[in-house]
Formats: sequence, structure tokens, C-alpha cells
Amino acid sequence: MSIDIAAVTFVLRAFFEGSSADTVFVGGVPKPDGHLDWIDEMLTRSEPHDPDYRIFGKLRDASSTVIDAGAHYGYSAASIWAVGSTTCVLSFEPTEAIAPMLDRIAELRPGRFDYRVIALGRRLGQLDLVVPVLDGVGLTALTTGIGHPDIAAMAQNIATYASAHGGERLTMYRFTAPMGRLDDVLAKGGFRVPIDKIVAIKVDAEEMEADVLEGARATIKRHLPLVMAESGHNPRPRAVMAEMGFKMAELSPSGDMLQETAMPTLAVNGWFFHPSRQAEYQAGGILAESSNVGLSPSVGAPGG
Repeated sequence: MSIDIAAVTFVLRAFFEGSSADTVFVGGVPKPDGHLDWIDEMLTRSEPHDPDYRIFGKLRDASSTVIDAGAHYGYSAASIWAVGSTTCVLSFEPTEAIAPMLDRIAELRPGRFDYRVIALGRRLGQLDLVVPVLDGVGLTALTTGIGHPDIAAMAQNIATYASAHGGERLTMYRFTAPMGRLDDVLAKGGFRVPIDKIVAIKVDAEEMEADVLEGARATIKRHLPLVMAESGHNPRPRAVMAEMGFKMAELSPSGDMLQETAMPTLAVNGWFFHPSRQAEYQAGGILAESSNVGLSPSVGAPGG
């Protein structure tokens, strides 16, 4: 038996909108939902965990690096390589319990992977975070800032996990992580991967994507990378990227390249590219010709 979405929503609303005294997990740090023994097998996979990651397979410069903001236990890095990318990956993850898994990736991919345990944002400081916990297991992929909950989305994700893996008792675990701006963290250097050529940035920060992008403005303006942001349909990330002159794109119906869109996508991930790179991306099979840019098919374009 597993907790249903109504019960999940009740707990989340009690925690985020009311008194959290009865729902805070007080038994110490929860067990993470990732396992060290998964890593070796994960790095042998030839399929990505998300179809959008096929786009990263077009990036083949081994001297370049993809920034992975919101690494969890490293499945984004694994997916980037699974689709044929030869880039390095520099990951950022605020959950310290995940570090042994990221250490294992660095061991198995020497010179191609590095990470920092830190939350990326728009300022230097500390960030209060919360992790949903089901029967003592922390759903670390759903870690979010205390002030940035999307309760409906979180409830759906928790209920889906419970249905697949079981779980009856939902509690919430709070912790504090160091936070910094990507621009400042990169300026400090000391990485085991090159950072002089950032070709792409992936951001999955549970409704904090805009803050991460705000703290990466200098990096984005310098490198003009391809950017994939979860919640890319959200107006805040779109506004940040538009201010820097980037255009929006989404995965094409064929699934093997991006297509420019004049309207916000309803897909989970939103993509952004700089117009100065458009011809390069089209030549490399990353971006489709944009002669028919109009309404996104996912929001009801005529004939879509």
C-alpha cells in the first residue's frame, strides 16, 4: 500500500503553508534514494534518462565542459555521455549525502568529471532546503528551497514514486547548504576539468532555475552556451535568458534536434540558444532551420 496524492498534498500544505511541527522528520539525515553500487552500471548505459539529453550527444569537443546544476547522484552526467558526447561535466549538488556517488563517477571518469557540494543561486550565503522523506528514504531528486515550492508538482512526483516503489509515511527533512553564484565558484578555479570553454548549462533546481541563471550571467555572456532549464516554460527563467539576448527552443517532434519556438513550451525542459550560435547549431544538427517559427506545437499551433 502507498500514500495517495491527496494525502501527499495535505502533508505538503501543512509543512509549507501551516504548522510543520507534526511533519518534520526529526530522526536525523534520511537515507538517500541513490546507491553507490548503482554508479558503475549507470555509466555503461547507452540510453539517456530523458529524451532531451539526446541533444547533448551533438557536443563532441573533449576540451569543453557542460555545467550540470542539480546533479543528484549523477544521472545527468551519465546521460550526457550515454548519447555520445565527449565533453567533460562539472556538477553541482547541494545534498552532501550524494557526494560518495559523485566521487565514484570522478574515479571512473578521471579528467572528465568534477563536482562541488553547493547550491547554486543568485547570491553568496546559505540556503534552507527541504527533502520529502517516504518511510525514512529521502527523495533527494525533489530537494527544493523552503521558499520555492511547487506543491502540485511535488505532490504528483511523490505520489508517482510511492506508487512505483512503495511508501506510506511522508515527512519532511530540512537542512542548510552553502550557496554561491556560478560566476564566483568558477572564478575560484581548482577544478579537475577545463572551464575555459563552457558549451552548455543544464539546470534542474526545483523552481530555482531563474536564481541559478541570475548567478551565472557573466558565465553565460562570456561563453554563450546552449542552456537547458527544467521549468523552462516558467516566465522567470525565460525573462533572465531574454535579457541576455537568448531565444527559446524545444525538442522537435523527431526528437533528434531542437526547434526554435516563439511561444513558451509546455514541455518539462526549456532550451535557450544565442542567435550568434544559430548557424553553428544548425550546421551541427543541434537546431532545425527556423523558417517556420511560430506557435509551439505543444500549445496548440494550427496544424500541429
